[in-house]
Parts: sequence; C-alpha cells; structure tokens
Amino acid sequence: MKLDLPIPALLDSGADASVFPIELAELLGVSLPECRKEAFDSADGDGTEFVWDEPLTATFDGQTVQLTAAFADTPIALLGRHDFFIRYLVTINQRDRVFVLQAHPNDSEET
Repeated sequence: MKLDLPIPALLDSGADASVFPIELAELLGVSLPECRKEAFDSADGDGTEFVWDEPLTATFDGQTVQLTAAFADTPIALLGRHDFFIRYLVTINQRDRVFVLQAHPNDSEET
C-alpha cells in the first residue's frame, strides 16, 4: 500500500533504529497483533515495541529510504542510526547555528 503521508520526525542518534507512534500502525497498513513484540531500553526507561517484518518506505529530499517498521509509545517518529543515519551525513554546528542533512556520498541500500 502506497500512502503519501507527511510524518513529522526527530533525529535520534541514541536510537538503534527508527520507531513510530503506535497510533500510526493501522494507518500505515501494519497489524499490531501480527507484529513481533520486542523489549527496548530508552532514556525514558524500558518499553515494548511492535516490529513489523516489512520496512516502511520514506522519502527525504527526494531520496527513498527503507526504515524499520517499529511502533511504540512515542509522541513523534524517531529516526535512528541503523536505518536513517547510515544513509545520511548529519552535521550540527551549534556555534554557527547550522544544521546540514545530506545523502551519504557512498550511499546504497546494501549498507
């Protein structure tokens, strides 16, 4: 199912993989009862996430990215290291107040 839906998200360098609010699962065609339940640790404490075997396809600045289809009790989507950060170079220059997000020059879906 293809769904053109803008979903706000935060970059989370502490997250192994991306996770989405549990309320989005059905809208994205994911059946929570058919997901694997996995425990995770976060800055907020322990939790349970529901992991769907098929990745979610997202588009950032015209580039298609496969993201982990994990759902948990989070108020906003969090983009993690193993599926988002591995595809992009993220630069945060606090002193100059500059944020740069660019596709990794050696990017491939194989990474």
